[in-house]
Amino acid sequence: MNAETLHFSESEKNVSNDELLRVFKIQQPTALRLRNSTVGQRIAKLKKLRKSIENNKAHIIAAGAADFNKPAMELEITEILSVLMELEHTCKHLKTWLKPKKIKTTMMMLGTSSQVRYEPRGRCLIISPWNYPLTLTLGPLIPAIASGNTIIIKTSELTPNLSKIMVKIIRETFEENEVAIFEGDASVATSLLTLPFDHIFFTGSPAIGKVVMTAAAKNLTSVTLELGGKSPIIIDETADLDMAVKTLAWGKFLNCGQTCVAPDHLYIAENIKDKFISKFNQHISNIYGEGENVKNAQLARIVNERHTARIAHLLDDAKEKGAEVLYGGIVILEKCFISPTLLTNIPADAAIMQEEIFGPILPIIAFKNIQEVLDQINAAPKPLALYVWSKDKVRIEHVIQNTSAGGTCINHTMVHFLQNNLPFGGVNNSGIGNYHAEWGIKAFSHERAILKTNMLLTHIFYPPYTKKTRWVLDFLFKILLRMQASEKMAQSCMIPNKILSVAVFLDNPRRRLALELGATAVINPHEQDIESEVHKILPDGVNYALDTSGVNIVMEHVFNVLAPKAIYGFVGVPQKIEQKLPGTVMQMVPAGICFKGIIEGDSDPDRSIPELIRYYEKGQLPIDKLIRTYPFEQINEAIAANHLGDCIKP
Repeated sequence: MNAETLHFSESEKNVSNDELLRVFKIQQPTALRLRNSTVGQRIAKLKKLRKSIENNKAHIIAAGAADFNKPAMELEITEILSVLMELEHTCKHLKTWLKPKKIKTTMMMLGTSSQVRYEPRGRCLIISPWNYPLTLTLGPLIPAIASGNTIIIKTSELTPNLSKIMVKIIRETFEENEVAIFEGDASVATSLLTLPFDHIFFTGSPAIGKVVMTAAAKNLTSVTLELGGKSPIIIDETADLDMAVKTLAWGKFLNCGQTCVAPDHLYIAENIKDKFISKFNQHISNIYGEGENVKNAQLARIVNERHTARIAHLLDDAKEKGAEVLYGGIVILEKCFISPTLLTNIPADAAIMQEEIFGPILPIIAFKNIQEVLDQINAAPKPLALYVWSKDKVRIEHVIQNTSAGGTCINHTMVHFLQNNLPFGGVNNSGIGNYHAEWGIKAFSHERAILKTNMLLTHIFYPPYTKKTRWVLDFLFKILLRMQASEKMAQSCMIPNKILSVAVFLDNPRRRLALELGATAVINPHEQDIESEVHKILPDGVNYALDTSGVNIVMEHVFNVLAPKAIYGFVGVPQKIEQKLPGTVMQMVPAGICFKGIIEGDSDPDRSIPELIRYYEKGQLPIDKLIRTYPFEQINEAIAANHLGDCIKP
């Protein structure tokens, strides 16, 4: 390739199997070396890639126009800006993402510490599509590099000009033993799929995704499949139609509908269908024009004549079966042009209702009952995306809970792809696995489990099995059964925003107030034994205890009624500074009991104060009953009332 003229020879396009194997082999030692690469080294490579993209911006725009007639600013948004944002986000957070994750020790593994580390998968293959060549090639390349892998890229032959630019960018940024890129037709991808890669990342149709997965299975290679499907839209009668029209028109006709998460078909409430159609037609007329003027609009073209003919067939089939064209319907095969088109009255057996459209045609289906829509969605393969326009929070939640999709936008389309902190991927037929940000690191990494023994305690389970082993097993089973019983007890006693609670107060007014505020039971320590009374109510003990007294005897009573894994919080300050906590280490460790000192509630005011205000507004925090106001001259009366229990906080 001549990097200046972007001219390719036929030999470069039709790479041989021997050449593919050669590059695959030279990446093996590099993959081993990259396991020890630092975060800083990986970030440096990403910054070098970013610089190359920026330097080739004009070439990218020109190539997009040659391949798609894609408007320059549309290409900058979808192909350049999105990749640069992903690069920036990854460089900023990579150190945090790759940091080993500490894992909490379980009861059986006392004496050990555990962590999960992300290690590179090794040699990876990225097979990218033609609809967004840069975004869907460099997008997965970013986490692959950030994770420390070597990569071979196979671009699509359907967008040759953008493919040439990517070859230029990759070859001026990386050595081929780390990142290599090849063009060519499907035979090149077929040859690459026979090699034993450590991971394959494929973006394309579900049909080809099955071929990739079958090939990967022969080498037990892990895969990430970013596929597609028919992503539905639901607009109910509460929706903001003006917003729905603008966002839906943008999402549907961006890249002339050739987007994997593009809205495929629309379900709309019957009583607003005509109003929506009127607004939608007017909006797209304002943007793209009507009739012959549409040909001059800022609208990308279909990628080639074959795909144009496929979409035209879907349109013709629908019309032959009774569908009505409400807008557009212009097809110019030799120019790969299809105008924005709106269809209605489409029969269920029309091909356009069965196949992913992947073009600028929007079928509209009216509905009376939302359940009918959900039934139709659930009867089809799980979509890559599902979009809902509504102001009804209950209905929105009902739709989400009763469907499955790779991702969902409420009152928007497609922008979840641009949210760097969300995973992007499909479900089953629409994809396997996901990527973006930390999820991209996980896609191109093996999550390695590491456990370190600090104190050998598991030896008690080694043969020969003795009475001591029997005692330990019985003890652990007893704790396990008590924990299960405690969970069941807590679940059976739960009502909204309340749990089974026991209050212990010396004075009667406070006991009455505790019951009034929701305590399940109260105990009078003057007349009742605290421990026996608690065990009558909670046979396995309490899960949480809060001491505000600081009195040693009280603290001991509370310790004796703690359930396994209980948390015991201390607010009260004892009179004697040297006072010790109740219980022993051997009582606490096997039962997993936690002591916690609390200062000023140990809360985050930015979060807790708004929460307390919301509880108060809902009547769930009757703070007025806890506070009594006195004039200053009655300060002695206020103190006396506090001692007597007539008020909580004077």
